[in-house]
Amino acid sequence: MVASASFSPDGKHIVTASWDRTARVWSSADGHLESTLSGHAGIIWDAEFFPDSQRIVTRSVDRTARIWNSADGQLRAILSHSGLVNCVQLSPDGQRIITASDDHTARIWNSADGALLFSLQHDGAVISGGFSPSGQYIVTGSGDHAARVWSSADGRLLAMLEGHTDAIQDAAFSPDGRRIVTGGRDHTVRVWSTASGLLLTTLQGHRVYLTHAEFSHDGERIVTVSDTARLWSSNNGNLLATLQGGTHHFNQAHFSRDGQRIVTAGVAAAGPDNVAEVWNGVNGHLIATLRGHLSTLWQAQFSPDGQLIVTASEDKTARVWNSRDGRLLVTLQGHTDGIYHAAFSPDGQCIVTCSKDRTARVWSNADGRLLMTLEGHTAKVIDAEFSPDGQRIVTASEDHTARVWSSPDGRLLVTLQGHTGDLWQAGFSPDGQRIVTASRDQTGRVWQVVTFDDINRILAK
Repeated sequence: MVASASFSPDGKHIVTASWDRTARVWSSADGHLESTLSGHAGIIWDAEFFPDSQRIVTRSVDRTARIWNSADGQLRAILSHSGLVNCVQLSPDGQRIITASDDHTARIWNSADGALLFSLQHDGAVISGGFSPSGQYIVTGSGDHAARVWSSADGRLLAMLEGHTDAIQDAAFSPDGRRIVTGGRDHTVRVWSTASGLLLTTLQGHRVYLTHAEFSHDGERIVTVSDTARLWSSNNGNLLATLQGGTHHFNQAHFSRDGQRIVTAGVAAAGPDNVAEVWNGVNGHLIATLRGHLSTLWQAQFSPDGQLIVTASEDKTARVWNSRDGRLLVTLQGHTDGIYHAAFSPDGQCIVTCSKDRTARVWSNADGRLLMTLEGHTAKVIDAEFSPDGQRIVTASEDHTARVWSSPDGRLLVTLQGHTGDLWQAGFSPDGQRIVTASRDQTGRVWQVVTFDDINRILAK
């Protein structure tokens, strides 16, 4: 199984980490194997490039992190703990590395030669650790119920962040570095001052663990999802609203691009239908309930301009709603089995849906007309996405293939064959020139898609 995959900062390489105890470096241009990083004695959970793209750090269940040359796979240093390594993070300048471990320590290493600079001691397993954006501070979170702030220059303890009543699962700095947010198994999120270590606020009220948290685009508010959805001020942690409507179990919550609205999806408290709800993103007031789906609601998504919402359901329909007042505008009806996913085109004029019925379909969001059916897959279609320019659609299927289609007319342009397992996801690169696919066959693959249309355009020049 491939545990992780990521691009190098310069975009020229991809590194994958695997259960086979190796990490591998690939050319992102043509997919050829450039080097294999061998030496770990256990599963490798993740691998990350340094900012210069010349080195890679890996983390394994063998209680080590390791630094490698990306070009030739040569091992440069072994960063050892006496317990499992729970996380690895580079400093912003790439000069240092922090590792957090079950052995009750976080350790800071010189990334050039792997020399241990200092150890940061906790009274329990250290679950998370990270540098501030400036690189001046370090925060660690532990099973001892405390987070600690340290000087990254010499490892001095600057502040103890105490108040959680259970293990701290995550600790991270705000983008400006002035605040720290911690999340604990005690069902609370807490916000602290980096400079003083004082508790600024506690986001408290969830009765079970949190499944999702999201900032508004301006960074002023946070929405969290658990047994309820809640809206908070990110500046002082005040609870702005508990989102209470017809839903008693939330699956997801997302801000519109302007931050003025939130859409949630979940199971209705009364009746068998599943609902999405639209809320005021500032005060949390319920604006509208999008009711009508008769089975599991898999997705709710805003259009690019935030004016519309599309929902996808197991009831074989997708529905388009006015995000301002919740009016049902159109029902996209025609699939013969549950719909997994629905996505707007970049211009917001069309919607693509994909279904268990082995098809993807493209619809006009203005009147719900079926524009075309993308037929050819021989198993469930799990994912469908438009290219950034809206001219192509890629679909991913359990038939082990991805397919690229012309979005204006629905023609099949190319079939991406080679995976030996179900495909779960496919997406275009930002420039639309490549496609990445993820599969149950334990591989991710990058494809350079050249179609007959591309060849004809070149020949016509």
